Amino acid sequence: MLNKAKAHIKMAGRNRPVQHKNLSTIFSKLQGAFSDVVTHPKYATDKRTLDKTWKLMDKVVKLCQHQKMNLKNSPPFILDILPDTYQRLRLIYSKYEDNMAALHSIEHFNIFIINLMRKCKQAIKLFKEGKEKMFDENS
Repeated sequence: MLNKAKAHIKMAGRNRPVQHKNLSTIFSKLQGAFSDVVTHPKYATDKRTLDKTWKLMDKVVKLCQHQKMNLKNSPPFILDILPDTYQRLRLIYSKYEDNMAALHSIEHFNIFIINLMRKCKQAIKLFKEGKEKMFDENS
């Protein structure tokens, strides 16, 4: 009986490193999964991204300028904000045109561009989904 107990302890002793290894593997996989979710999006502040941002902004302005839209000029007025932002982005680009790597290294600017693109896409999506409801003042 004592030999069986010793054998069981030895087996349990051998299994512990295996269990520990399995737990380590599981935790490392979990850590990898969480770090993928938590990490910031890849920043790509280059000429192509800025061109895309400007096109999205132009599209939102054109959609807002539709005659039926009848936007009220009350702060914050999107038809004032977007053209001003567009001009500021052009000015920033002109200063960094020869050194886009420096502009790319400015994290706040990257986040601003990502958020601006996301908001423009959301606005365009609202126009597409809302269709005629966008022109109804009571909607």
